[in-house]
Amino acid sequence: ILVLVGMVLASTAFVLACVTPSGGTMIHWGSLWVLYLSVYLPGQTFLSFQWDILLLEMGFLAVFLVPVARASSKAPPPLPIMWLIRFLLFKLMLMSGAVKVQASCPTWLHLTALKYHFATQCIP
Repeated sequence: ILVLVGMVLASTAFVLACVTPSGGTMIHWGSLWVLYLSVYLPGQTFLSFQWDILLLEMGFLAVFLVPVARASSKAPPPLPIMWLIRFLLFKLMLMSGAVKVQASCPTWLHLTALKYHFATQCIP
């Protein structure tokens, strides 16, 4: 039932993002975040990848990016949240690079791996 509730909330979020200027409400996005967190916590062995943490972090910031209760609000997004999103993207790129350099792979250490990395990586 948890998955069905998540599917309905995600579909509603998609429609609200297409129709309203603000993209939904804080209650809506908070519910989606709590649902994903409730799936993430018991499944830590299977959900311990970088994108799972990124989804939780970005989902938490998305809660504060939208208005509290009225989806038709045209208020601009809060500036501190926008800076936190920029920091989150910076952290993602920095930590992705740090992991590759720490792997002791000679192509990454000599900075030559990007010649074929983007064509052969398994995750977009």
